[in-house]
Amino acid sequence: MNTMQIRYFITIAQLENMSRAAELLHISQSSLSKNISAIEKELGTELFERNGKNISLNRAGTQFLESCRRMIAELDDSIDRINREIKGQNNRIRIGVDGGLGKLLSCMAAFRRQHPEVSFEVCRSLERDETPDINSFDVMVYPEEKKYARYRGYPFYTERYLLAVNKNHPLAARTSASTADLQDIDFVFLRCGERDMEYPLEICRALAVSPASESYTDSRSLHCQMIAEGIAAGFVPESSADLYRNDPAIRLLPIMQKKFSRNMMICFKRQKHLSPLADAFRQSVMAYYKLDRTEAPERNPADPV
Repeated sequence: MNTMQIRYFITIAQLENMSRAAELLHISQSSLSKNISAIEKELGTELFERNGKNISLNRAGTQFLESCRRMIAELDDSIDRINREIKGQNNRIRIGVDGGLGKLLSCMAAFRRQHPEVSFEVCRSLERDETPDINSFDVMVYPEEKKYARYRGYPFYTERYLLAVNKNHPLAARTSASTADLQDIDFVFLRCGERDMEYPLEICRALAVSPASESYTDSRSLHCQMIAEGIAAGFVPESSADLYRNDPAIRLLPIMQKKFSRNMMICFKRQKHLSPLADAFRQSVMAYYKLDRTEAPERNPADPV
């Protein structure tokens, strides 16, 4: 299959109508159907439930749509970045984030006042990337966890975890939760890929906290939905708390045990690969927060272990 066919598939999935999709894409309905049939043949499974002109995704189609959207978004982003470089538009600073920007926001504002020509592109894609690549960004802000072990950045700030429960959960009326409160609760944990589980699971095991059951998802939004439906409780970093706080079915509780927190790090792409403006931002961040160069090993963050 090719990218054109993938874009056709995404359009049909959004409209759930073959003739409307063909009209929007300016191709014949028969040609569009042939392209979708070619994708299904290559995958070895149907992707839609068909009911005349109206169609809807089946389970395989829903899974494939999520992958296609990520693929096309990354492709379009790469094309956009290449075009900007060709045109000499080097005034954009790309920041990859897993969690929140935290105190970096104030430095961004100060830098913007000094350099009004700068524009920031902040990407939250790191959380779902199994192998984040510093070379895709000028700056990365990320938790000090296993999947980032190959990077050596600077300690930046500490972020605590909150306990998220359904409003009808026995703990929902509490003002905080202790370690003892976490015993024998159904939990849902986030994971990236098959091996990288979110840090709270490691903390639970270190503190001998035994969940009644462990569910897993690789989607932050599904994590929130499962908690809202009362399927399980979950741990939420402060930087992602708004999604849960805005759901009336969820209650967020501070956790008394201080170990339920994570250290956030910041690192930069190799200096020689930074644009002059991005390098100026790197220097501004280093000076603004008085980051000690001795706190990070000499090895460049982009170098593999």
